Amino acid sequence: MVEGEFKSLFEGRVSAEFDTSSMIQYVSHGKPAKMIFVADGDIIKNQVDKQGPLPLGYDRYSKLTFGNKEFLLNAINYLLGDEDLMQVRAREIKLRLLDKTKLSKNKTYWQVFNIVMPLLVIFILALAMLYYRRYKYAR
Repeated sequence: MVEGEFKSLFEGRVSAEFDTSSMIQYVSHGKPAKMIFVADGDIIKNQVDKQGPLPLGYDRYSKLTFGNKEFLLNAINYLLGDEDLMQVRAREIKLRLLDKTKLSKNKTYWQVFNIVMPLLVIFILALAMLYYRRYKYAR
């Protein structure tokens, strides 16, 4: 991974005649840029099975999934300047589990509550709609 202003590969090789007569303006130094170089092109190559292509980074012999996909997504986000997305993706979610002792003590209460309460709410709304319709169309 490299960043910065890069010199042109053609600096010192372009003739003055080409530089003045060309419609394209020659620039010896570019704008600030970022580049990532990967030594092995197989990083973006999927292995193929009898059923079709396997997920990116999956090795069918060791049955392990490597981080090829995450690396490529992070590299693209870095090159596009979306470092915030990399931080969000790296964030871990901590599950806050319920207290098992309280849950075992009040298990039947919560089961009955979760079954009866929605039915009760639907019944009350149905009665309200019935009385509303009677009031509206009784006139």
